[in-house]
Amino acid sequence: MNRRLVLAITCVIGLSLCAMNAGAVPQHGTAKDGYYPPGYAGDTFTGVVTAADDASRSITLTYTNPKNDKPETLTASFKTDFKARMSDGTVHPVKPSDFPLGTNLKIYYMTAEHKVEGKKVKTLSILSFRAVPASR
Repeated sequence: MNRRLVLAITCVIGLSLCAMNAGAVPQHGTAKDGYYPPGYAGDTFTGVVTAADDASRSITLTYTNPKNDKPETLTASFKTDFKARMSDGTVHPVKPSDFPLGTNLKIYYMTAEHKVEGKKVKTLSILSFRAVPASR
């Protein structure tokens, strides 16, 4: 089952790549018009998967600016019940380890602040993701 899920996600990513334009993409961006949950500010981040942790349900994306080779990273988490609809119409739970290191992704995320042991902690929750072509 797990092997089938990884294969299905890889197929979805591959199909998305075919439908997108090639070229450089900025790391931070704003989502296009569409239906999003209340409170969504339109935040996106595009980069390469450099870490995935199933225990914390987090994924780290890294973008390296080609002009100055300065990397920027963003770590965000999937909710426990996060599911993706596959091209065959089935729905499967998504784990961070389903994304191979080196995969180019654009994530749509929401920022929230919570108090943990009296300190404000910012958390980033992934709402959606899309495969993108590699930056040039």
